[in-house]
Amino acid sequence: MDTPMSSLSPAIHEEPVKNSLPSPSSLLKQAISFFFAHWQIFAGISLLPMLSVVPTLFFSEKTAGGSIGIFILTILGRVLSFVAYIALLVVLSAEGNPEGGIMGAYRTGIGKLGSYVWINIAGFFAMLGGLMLLIVPGLFLALALSFGQYVLMMEGRRGTGGLAYSWYYVQGFWWQILWRLLFFLVIVFLAVAAFAILGAFTFFQAEFARGSQNLPFFDFVLNLLGTGILTPVGLLYEYHIYCALRNIKAEKIPTETQIHSLRRRIRICGWIGTVGIVLAITTFIIVFLRLETGGSGFLTDLEQWIRSGGATSVPSVIFSIIGI
Repeated sequence: MDTPMSSLSPAIHEEPVKNSLPSPSSLLKQAISFFFAHWQIFAGISLLPMLSVVPTLFFSEKTAGGSIGIFILTILGRVLSFVAYIALLVVLSAEGNPEGGIMGAYRTGIGKLGSYVWINIAGFFAMLGGLMLLIVPGLFLALALSFGQYVLMMEGRRGTGGLAYSWYYVQGFWWQILWRLLFFLVIVFLAVAAFAILGAFTFFQAEFARGSQNLPFFDFVLNLLGTGILTPVGLLYEYHIYCALRNIKAEKIPTETQIHSLRRRIRICGWIGTVGIVLAITTFIIVFLRLETGGSGFLTDLEQWIRSGGATSVPSVIFSIIGI
């Protein structure tokens, strides 16, 4: 059962209730101000995933063909980045001051890992189902469910309940939200482009002078820009959109019937997406077996493929794809 709507945080009612969202520049200013006001904790949380990529950037070039160690470190870095992302959401839910500081944010994030994974899986399948119906409804559904992670972290609503509230908040503000998100994407693109133009030439010139084809230091700085600055600022930008939406609709608490209707639509789209993935995988397997065996019947193809030792080639194909 969904938990009742919690009291609004200070950040939500700093501004009077309006029928339109703050301007993109205002949202960006709020995000940057919040980031610099709490930069120590953002830097601390981003430090672990940033350090985890150092071995893969600086030592993979020295290991011919890659190695299992580099692969493990890469996977570890991805996992740390994922957990750090949830920890950043914890920082937002605590208004920049999570209990226990950096490690407290990580502990709380790990505790919410299951709920976070589930709400994202449910949202992914629902979005996929929407895309299977038509491209435009799929994109609108993706936008409607995009604030589910904030509803989970700020209000404690899980699964399709959190996604339903996200959809409710977005209703009536589709184009305003889309324009503001596009504005931020343009800003990110310009920032990365400026960095590439101003700094890349120097890195390229220095590395090529030493005969190196890889640019680990440049890659590290680019990773620092993305993980340490753009990711938290992007979260803050989207978070302030969520706060503005929740503030606008604070006096219009949705009825159980409204939420139930939205949850039902999300579940229907989710089932459509699930069936679509199953059909896609099944089709791929059938086509693959027919190409491998010449084709007769599905069960005959499968038996011939296994008897011919085709199954033993699957691990080597997978390893070659991931570079082991």
